[in-house]
Parts: sequence; structure tokens; C-alpha cells
Amino acid sequence: MKIIGLDIGNAEVNTSEGVHFPSRVKIGVNNMNKDDIKVNFEGLDFTIGQGSNNIGLNKYKNINFKISVLVGIAKSFKENDIECNVVIGCPIETFNKNKEIVKDIKGIIESWGKQTIVIEQGESKEIKVIDIKNVAIFCESGIVFKNRERFSKEKTLVVDIGGGTRDDSLWDGLDLVECKSNDKMGMINLYETIIKEVNRRNKSNLNFDDAKAMIGKKEYKINQEIVDISYIDIIIENFVTGFMSEINQIFPFSNVDSIQFVGGGAILLKEYITRLIPKAEVPSNAEFLNAETYREVGELMWS
Repeated sequence: MKIIGLDIGNAEVNTSEGVHFPSRVKIGVNNMNKDDIKVNFEGLDFTIGQGSNNIGLNKYKNINFKISVLVGIAKSFKENDIECNVVIGCPIETFNKNKEIVKDIKGIIESWGKQTIVIEQGESKEIKVIDIKNVAIFCESGIVFKNRERFSKEKTLVVDIGGGTRDDSLWDGLDLVECKSNDKMGMINLYETIIKEVNRRNKSNLNFDDAKAMIGKKEYKINQEIVDISYIDIIIENFVTGFMSEINQIFPFSNVDSIQFVGGGAILLKEYITRLIPKAEVPSNAEFLNAETYREVGELMWS
């Protein structure tokens, strides 16, 4: 039986098989970019890569979440008929304090039964039949379980920088001591600050995808011209310094053995994070580490 870990974020979906795509889903198909994914599900067409981010505590109840889960599974395996067990992530604060929501997420996915979905991307078109046999929910940021030999002996601070939120959790060995979520410090907030300033200076109409692409660059093509954007470095550093200060007040860096930064935001901000915090570590697979942890948890449960 296949086992897959799914990290369904507010901005992106990451799977334990190294697949990732935006969690933005829009009804209908028009003006598709080359990277957009067209989906037909239950007679309706959807475009992944367009539309609004799927944000909110109850996001798992809407069709965007269901499509993200099914597409994540479909793109992770070559087979057209897929039977699998799924471990899916839940924000650590919710997982720790609201077991009814955890139970609800599990029940909703288990109720789906066998699903058929048609996926088109570029020249490829696939019809996938997906049958989820078992479901487990595990906490986001619980990456200490991925390397139990190391982290069971350490006090670890995990900072998970996602699209819509930032989750901070303190672990004593493999025991969760305390956790806190912040929905004002996700990468979307940084993208918004960057793009407002860039659009103001250039009288342009760029979007969050452009802001993401600008990070780490000194120049960018705007209105058909290559222009200087080195000033966004100050915006990014101020963003990182701000959340570092906030975290340090709640979970003093001096009290932990290491600080593990995970999530897509950690990869984008690695240069700033490692420069500003000596104890900081950004694993090379930080973007997929949650999903990979979920798969390992599933392998322990169902092996």
C-alpha cells in the first residue's frame, strides 16, 4: 500500500514525493500560464495556480482543499489507479488544542470514497482514480520525529514559515512544550509589502508571484525594462528581524540547542535567517520536510 504525506498550505501544496504546486484554485479555465494545472472534477473545470489563497481554520471543508489533496496524490504517483494511505498536516496549535477539528479533518477525507479526477498540464492529460484507504492527521512542524536520534537529546525550536502563517514550537526531545501560531507573519504578508512598494515606484501592477520571484535579486523586468529592485533587501531584512525579535521574546534563543527553520519561506529567506541567527539551521529539504515527516509517521503506523 502506498503511503503519502501531504502538506496542504495556505499558499502551496507539498508532498512527500517532492511534488509542489500552488494551493490557489479557481473555477473555470482562461488565460492559463504554462505552469497552471487544469483540473476537471465532478463535471467542473478548475485552474490550479489562479484564484485566491485557501486560508482559514475551516479550509478543509471547501472544494479547494479537496482538489489540492487529490491533485497532490495524483501528481505524486505514475499509476492511473491509486490506492493509498494518507497522512495530512494540521497547524500545530490546532493539533495540540482542538482535537475536534483534527477529528473532523480525518472524518471528512475518509468520507470521500473513490474519486476520479482529470488533470491537464502542458501537453499531458491524465485520468486518475484515487482511493484513500486510511487517513491520519499529524502536526505541522513536528519535524523532530524525522530525526528522532538527534532531536530526542536536544531542546529544539522549530519555526515553520508558511504562506499564510508562521508556526513556532518548542520541543524538549520529542515532547512538545509550547507552540504559537501567527497569521500576520506568513510569506504572503511579506509579498504584499514588497509588491506595494515596487508598484508604487514603478507605476506597475505586479502581483505576489512577482514578489516571490524578486527575493534574492537586485534587478527585475518591469514594464519591459530591467530596473533596480535592490531596495527590497531592506524590506526583507526588516521582516525577518521583526519576526526574530518576536520569537525570541517568547522562546529565548539562548535556551535551545538549535533552531530549525522549515517551510517554503525558510528556503527563500535562508540568507537572512542564517546571517541573523547563529543557531539557525535551514535544511536543504525545508520545503518538503513536513510532508516527508508525515510519510515516516504513516510508515510507522501502517507497516
